[in-house]
Amino acid sequence: MLTWQISGGLLLYFFIRSNALIGFSLPDNCLPSSKDPQMVSEQLRNLTECTKEAIDTWDRRNVALVLSSAKRLMDLLENKQRAACNNIIPAQCDVPIPPSAGGLVCVTISNIRYCKPMCNRGYDFDFIRRSRIYEQCGEHTEYKWTTQYIGGQKLAICSKSSFPVAGAPSAYFPENEECQQVLQNQDLEKTIIDNFLKELKENGINGNHKMGYDCLICGSLPV
Repeated sequence: MLTWQISGGLLLYFFIRSNALIGFSLPDNCLPSSKDPQMVSEQLRNLTECTKEAIDTWDRRNVALVLSSAKRLMDLLENKQRAACNNIIPAQCDVPIPPSAGGLVCVTISNIRYCKPMCNRGYDFDFIRRSRIYEQCGEHTEYKWTTQYIGGQKLAICSKSSFPVAGAPSAYFPENEECQQVLQNQDLEKTIIDNFLKELKENGINGNHKMGYDCLICGSLPV
């Protein structure tokens, strides 16, 4: 099990260091590189390449151990990412939950929050949404989201599908550009938001746009 001791240990060691990304105080043995997102991302890529073959030698307990640590890191990163979109107007509206394997593009116009569910390519909505491009929340909805799901914060579900047909053509992220990839590119993110604003305007919604509350929220990565 020497391979596990080296490769698995590296992942756990990396995970301890990566807590710096989320704002935790660093243990004494953490390197300064743990504070640099670019370097952390590079370390993750390298670690992934290094463990590809080693995984074949791990037993189920070792895999479960690494998965547990990886999930903890994913949860921390996703919570940090979503927190950037928690400050919304109107404040009485709950922050919606983005669908896994997709995301939500949200804007505020005339004190109403509009969010458009989007799925990654290879996924589709559980309900037909071709004429239901967005959901909304405001005083006229008693600050509750107009949603097809019980609970209020879930606006859509993206399920694996080879033939996405349930949503409008614009309700899917571009080919080979999943939500997280779009979020890394400011120009792509702006294009997604601008397209949504254009759709709203075409639907007669063109009031006071509060640009500072535009946001793209990505859902959890599918298991």
